[in-house]
Amino acid sequence: MVDQSTLSVAVFALVFGATFMVTAPLTAIFVSQSFGTRHLGALTGLITMVHHVAGGLGAYLGAAVFDGTGSYDIAFAVMFGSSVVALLLTATLRKPKVSAV
Repeated sequence: MVDQSTLSVAVFALVFGATFMVTAPLTAIFVSQSFGTRHLGALTGLITMVHHVAGGLGAYLGAAVFDGTGSYDIAFAVMFGSSVVALLLTATLRKPKVSAV
């Protein structure tokens, strides 16, 4: 029998892990549509770097929460809240005007 904590970690890893596979192409498309292609490599690289640094920090802080409380519940709640905020902020983005050159 799988305990609840192991099951919740497995589901979390599968769901958020699957989203990682679509972030790279969508990031490049979003950056090129929003800022053009002149600095596409630098901007995409910066976004990717921040993404990975924050991911590593999140893993460390999640482990610290587990060590302190014996549960991932607080870490999952913070992650869920952060995801909702990110969704709302993304929904407010306006499509850039395309200028004819």
